[in-house]
Amino acid sequence: MGVGHWLIVGWAVLSCVLWTVLYMGAVRGLFTLRALWEVNPKQPERWPTLSVVVPACNEANTLRAALATLIAQDYPHLEIVLVNDRSTDDTGQLIDELAASDARITAVHVHELPDGWLGKVHALDEGYKHASGEWLLFSDADVHFAPGLLEKAMALAIERKLDHLPLVPELRAGSFWHEVAVDAFGLMFFQSVRAHALADPESDAYVGAGAFNLVRRASFEQSEGFPWLRMEVADDVGLGLALHRAGARAELWLATRELSVLWYPSLPAMVRGLEKNMYAVVGHFNPAFATARLLGFVVVVLGPFAGAFVSPWFMLVLLNVPIISFAMQRRLHQRLAPGLFTPVGIVLIAFMVAWSGYKCLRQRGIVWRGTRYPLDELRQLQRVKL
Repeated sequence: MGVGHWLIVGWAVLSCVLWTVLYMGAVRGLFTLRALWEVNPKQPERWPTLSVVVPACNEANTLRAALATLIAQDYPHLEIVLVNDRSTDDTGQLIDELAASDARITAVHVHELPDGWLGKVHALDEGYKHASGEWLLFSDADVHFAPGLLEKAMALAIERKLDHLPLVPELRAGSFWHEVAVDAFGLMFFQSVRAHALADPESDAYVGAGAFNLVRRASFEQSEGFPWLRMEVADDVGLGLALHRAGARAELWLATRELSVLWYPSLPAMVRGLEKNMYAVVGHFNPAFATARLLGFVVVVLGPFAGAFVSPWFMLVLLNVPIISFAMQRRLHQRLAPGLFTPVGIVLIAFMVAWSGYKCLRQRGIVWRGTRYPLDELRQLQRVKL
């Protein structure tokens, strides 16, 4: 047997080990998380005031339907702050109409973006400045809420003495292959979150969820806040980091029955939408580091198939795929079939990282909703590095 034979064997063995670590880590992360639908927290003696901050930039097509589910919430002391972030469609007009029809809604319009700020982070900061609640919920303009969600989430946060409660939503997809990519993204998320470590004050684990970041105002105001995150493309996870640095107590919970979002309308839209942050979060704006991680994807995905030329036994590691797919299907109530193509989904995610890096390096920055942000400034002020 030659050197080439043993190189393939070594590659296959390493790949099988990494496959097992990835999948078992995902299973651990997934089943460490508790589900909101499994608990019935006790109602507090007094419901604190709650401000929901929703930034929107050119969201006229999604805002009305999503906001209808938020407006329908019967939380007793609710304020909704809608921030029109320099929209060029009918978003601003729609926000004004909603504010005129419901006294709980405050309309905020951003006409100019200050230097040194990402648009969404600035919009979140403006929304916070107009919010008066004892608790703050930062959400997105395409998120749909089940009836009673706000009361249940608030009761849970108070009962468990939390300062930060992010919820994992159902991520709906527009096509089968789009769903394959979303499932692969979810697998990598649950593998990296380390949910079991969030409650440990000595741990460096932190997390956030753009669809639902519920925060105690007093804890938020002890953190560096949005000015510290002003150029952070992963603003939702960055908020979790800022709160962790301030000593906030956080728990991540599943809410795939109570919270949902169509995470991009199609796979091409997902590729375009993640141009702004995949290179940042995965590659740390560093070409060498990003390349090493992409090669790692190749090693993990292709190793068992290369090893099959030496021994078909290496393909047994692929039994991890249906096992984790079944586990995710049972836990998250998602379809089983797309999860069976997780290796393809990982390749799609790797492509998104590569494409995001190519676009960022070519443009010497990112272009997000019509605004260009310089690479040097993004790199200098990056906070989230997973």
